[in-house]
Amino acid sequence: MAGSLRIYRASPARPAALGLPAEPGAGVAAPTASVDDYVQKVVKLIPSEVVGAYLVGAAMVADGPTKEAEKAWWAAICLVAVIVLRIYLTRSGADPAVPGRRFQWDAVVVSAISFAIWVHAMGDQLPGLGWLSGPRASQALILWSIFAPLVVRGDPVPPEGRA
Repeated sequence: MAGSLRIYRASPARPAALGLPAEPGAGVAAPTASVDDYVQKVVKLIPSEVVGAYLVGAAMVADGPTKEAEKAWWAAICLVAVIVLRIYLTRSGADPAVPGRRFQWDAVVVSAISFAIWVHAMGDQLPGLGWLSGPRASQALILWSIFAPLVVRGDPVPPEGRA
């Protein structure tokens, strides 16, 4: 499926597909596979579609005595949406030859944790995670953003034309 959020490991044998010189020293040096791999993971692990929905929904919550509780439940609903969408979108690019067309658990879990930390860093709360607030949430977001892509391994590189 085009547009899949399935993550693949970088391949050192792909410079020609990227329009880069195949031999070192033959023109501009190609970026290393590890940098490309890291950047690809960062982009695919950000649950941006649900972040946008969360921001719109949270802005719609009216002021009043239940505002914080309503925003917390909206955050919980959006967290479920992150999990469901990541399961679907990482499964959709799976190799059909693989029985069950498995999804990528690691990407699903990392995206869910990313969303939860982001909600707290924005000053809102998810039910049961009140301890993660203020500077701790912001610091967690910074560290998680740096190290989370290292947790997700990804699948072996698919055959050409399938990525």
